[in-house]
Amino acid sequence: MQLKEYFKKELVFYDLSVADKGEFFTILSQKACSLGKVTDEFEVNVKKREDNFPTGIQLEDFAVAIPHTDAEYVKEEFIAVAVFKEPVKFSSMEDASAILDVRAAFMLGLNQPHSQLEVLTELMGIFQNKETMAKIINSSSKEELENIIFNI
Repeated sequence: MQLKEYFKKELVFYDLSVADKGEFFTILSQKACSLGKVTDEFEVNVKKREDNFPTGIQLEDFAVAIPHTDAEYVKEEFIAVAVFKEPVKFSSMEDASAILDVRAAFMLGLNQPHSQLEVLTELMGIFQNKETMAKIINSSSKEELENIIFNI
């Protein structure tokens, strides 16, 4: 499956304003649950996993996060994308004591063993493309953000 097939318009959030990553997890988890993509236990488990295994990644110009949890909580695979109105604090994947100001998060809902490596590899390629990431972070509307994501 191509990366863009994991993205769903209903799970693209532009200019998302949240108090913290917990609120972000709640909003995206509830939306994914209402769409039948995850179980009711997804939210609590994505929060738990993030606490134990942080997913913040410092890129050259921005920080992003790739929160996810175990496959058993995912009914249908997806990638939810949120570009935040104001940066949201996430702990770094490399050093949990380092706090990053994350501008965009890609929440992964994967339930096939082969999917995770494939998706993470492709996402890392996107993250390393400064031009694409700048377009995502600086998008000026939900429609523009969707256009960028669905044409990666």
